[in-house]
Amino acid sequence: MNVPARLHLFCPLHCKLFANRHFSGYRSGSKIQYPAKSIFPKVHLYDAETHNMYLKAMSDIKSKRRKGVSVFVENRSMIRDLMKLKHNPSHVFYVKEKILDQIPTLSESTVKVQVTEKQMSRLTDVNNHQGVMAVFNKPAVCLSNSNAIPLIVYLDRIRNSGNAGTIVRSAAGAACTSVITSEHTVDLWLPGAVRSAAAAHFLIPIHQKLHFSDVIAQLPEDWTVCFVESQGTIIPNKEPKLPYHEANFAQPTLMVFGSEGWGVSNKLRGIASKSHKVINVFIPHVPQLDSLNVSMAATILIFEMAKQYAALEKNQLHSSCQISLSEQNTVDNESCSTNGSIVRDLENLFPSSDQVHYDGNDLNSGLDQG
Repeated sequence: MNVPARLHLFCPLHCKLFANRHFSGYRSGSKIQYPAKSIFPKVHLYDAETHNMYLKAMSDIKSKRRKGVSVFVENRSMIRDLMKLKHNPSHVFYVKEKILDQIPTLSESTVKVQVTEKQMSRLTDVNNHQGVMAVFNKPAVCLSNSNAIPLIVYLDRIRNSGNAGTIVRSAAGAACTSVITSEHTVDLWLPGAVRSAAAAHFLIPIHQKLHFSDVIAQLPEDWTVCFVESQGTIIPNKEPKLPYHEANFAQPTLMVFGSEGWGVSNKLRGIASKSHKVINVFIPHVPQLDSLNVSMAATILIFEMAKQYAALEKNQLHSSCQISLSEQNTVDNESCSTNGSIVRDLENLFPSSDQVHYDGNDLNSGLDQG
């Protein structure tokens, strides 16, 4: 006998039968004990049209995810920042209408779908979501910044998406040339990596799953390959290993970072040494500590190079101005500022760099004082 879902609340004739079939105990004091698996029909908080729109949107983004052409952004400020950069989302999922008021005007082509809290929790992989998620189309490789410093970051066997995303954010913040990953590095476009990078992926060229030998083959001969090691790592063939503040980064550099567990593969060092100058650096720390987090180490070294390169450009600019003074007794300030386009951007990152003095011969002699 099929008993209607709520019949037991009103018909005493079926209470006992309903309790025996669906409950281990009908009452506990004055509280009705419901079964573990609900027998009540599902009730949607929105109409059928909205539900169909949700299903269609989910089908679209699942297809895009399989093709690897979509980026999921779950933070309101990140969504606003990307829209300021002229990136419009293809879909926006939201829980409450007022959330849309905090996002710039969406284009007519954007599909807006209201969902429940439970559905939003299924869409996102964060515990405390902000009630909104936008789906952006993955951009083609970003155009290089004309003021980028000659530093390429290569990530080898880094499996944690949070660490990888943080490195992308640091590289974009220091205006690096690009970020390249090996075949065994995590996908940089995963939601966790995008979240850790604060969507900095849209500000820097990213090339994924490239073999190191192919990268070296296309790298100019005057570039230096820098391998970042932990303090206690023993390098084969007793190659020297310098503290990072003693290394000369004021030159075009390919900087290689490995995972905290395995470090940089020795095969990569052998490939690079055949055609390029190789240096090995580490960040000094207390001996009781095994190693630093790879994203923190990358941030330190990336901005160390940015600082040294800014100082080099500033010295070259001052030298050219002094020559012009001696020959013409007047200086065209506009031409000097044009030649130092890179310096203007980087000096904002390092406002105290003019307090470091150099003897004009050894760049590192001044940097070591810091």
